[in-house]
Amino acid sequence: MYRFIQSLFFLITLSLVHFGFADSKPKVQFPIQNHKPIVLFTQLAKSAVVTKFDETHSQLTLKNVHPEIVWFTDRPHREAGDVPNAEFIKNWNKGENSFAENPPNATVVYLYEDAKGVYEQGNRVVELTNPQYIPKDKTFTYFMKGIGNAKVMPMPKDAKLMNVALFIDSASFPNPKEFCKDIGLC
Repeated sequence: MYRFIQSLFFLITLSLVHFGFADSKPKVQFPIQNHKPIVLFTQLAKSAVVTKFDETHSQLTLKNVHPEIVWFTDRPHREAGDVPNAEFIKNWNKGENSFAENPPNATVVYLYEDAKGVYEQGNRVVELTNPQYIPKDKTFTYFMKGIGNAKVMPMPKDAKLMNVALFIDSASFPNPKEFCKDIGLC
């Protein structure tokens, strides 16, 4: 009888392993507690103009930009704040893995009027470089290059965009509160 129970236990264990119920791989814990916070940015403008250089490279000029860019961290850190546009530019080339060294990806989300006078929504994923901010004109300019489908899906011809939101990807800071202090906001 003992040998039968031992064999039965062995078969049950083997079947559990075979069907994945006794997975020996460690499970990923979410949220990950021991990582540097990732800081993401949102920039808003009432309008924008896209000037094309070639099929994948263009210039994005944001007009009537909001005076500050909102930043927030990924979970589980859940911190947020605002950074003035001029300070955002000053920090473009600072820190490990800076935006100047490794340009950020961004999604440009916008509204535009098509040739028939119909308002359409659009978005493109791009890589941003060479930011310039002119406070007196309330303009913020980036060079941008399409990423993924945006390489072959150009912006609308003679794109005059409205209600523009720019969602800029991560910058890694050891401590977002220190980032906030470094730029004089906290």
